[in-house]
Amino acid sequence: MESFPKNAGNQGFGGLRVDEVSRAFDNAVKQEIAIKQKKGQPVARYDTETGRAYLENVDGIREYI
Repeated sequence: MESFPKNAGNQGFGGLRVDEVSRAFDNAVKQEIAIKQKKGQPVARYDTETGRAYLENVDGIREYI
């Protein structure tokens, strides 16, 4: 099993810098959330204040799970 170096510095993945990988990941997540909302599906989220996961419906109502 291949492992990443302990200190990769600013090296990323596949020749991309860490900030580029982070930005691409962030954009992908935002796109998936937008697709789910457009389809009327709830989106799983995490409330850092309560430490609980919840589903957020398109109308904004939260259902804690």
